[in-house]
Amino acid sequence: MSSSYNFPVRAEIKGKKYSFIEGPDAPRFLEEYNSVIMDTFEYIPNELGKLSIEDVDRVPTVVGCGLVSSVFANRILKIHGHRTVDISDIHKKLEGENIFDYSLLEALGVKGVYCLDLGVFLRSRDGSNSDLADKLVDQVEERGFNLEVPLYIPSYSLEVIRSDLEVGCLELELGKNPRIVKAPELAHENNLKYFETTDRRGFPRFNNKDESTRRIFTEEGGLTAFSLNENGDLDSSIEYLSESNNNGRLVLVNIK
Repeated sequence: MSSSYNFPVRAEIKGKKYSFIEGPDAPRFLEEYNSVIMDTFEYIPNELGKLSIEDVDRVPTVVGCGLVSSVFANRILKIHGHRTVDISDIHKKLEGENIFDYSLLEALGVKGVYCLDLGVFLRSRDGSNSDLADKLVDQVEERGFNLEVPLYIPSYSLEVIRSDLEVGCLELELGKNPRIVKAPELAHENNLKYFETTDRRGFPRFNNKDESTRRIFTEEGGLTAFSLNENGDLDSSIEYLSESNNNGRLVLVNIK
């Protein structure tokens, strides 16, 4: 195992410290990250969870963001007391309600600029990424969950394994002690609805008011990636799981 990583803290709220993968340790992290992919696949598949280094304001920074890149990154980060954020990490309690924490995203330099990976939504065996969904459905059912409502699984609760499936080179499976959250709010009938506030889990409270600025995007079935875009919208309709969006950042929170 490599020595510990020290990434500069960009924001701290109620004991949670938020960081990018940046600074002097960023190149070493990326080297270890690529080694983890090589150990899994024996090569680095084209565009699969691709991350890279850029100088941002003269600071070496790991750029890119996507489901697969988050899953692989968490394999390393959790050893060093970090994980990527989930939906509840980007909201804060205020006067009895949770609100979207724009101040956090501003402190991170994310607002209006970057998208953040938040995990996946599992809705059915059929639909988007049905081959991957099928195995994951078996695993969540073994843990006592059903698919009466969509299930949210953060990236840090997943593992990527090599697959012999003709449709691709990877499979997803649940990690140890996964977090699985029932989220009826992300059912397809709520596609394109507006909201401002959220419940304690970080999911929308719909109001359909004209002044609402945030929307959700959903899918009918299968397995899709889940992200927060630069406008504060929640998008759970992302079919392509392997791609890494260069207009994104992996945002970390401490777990020590």
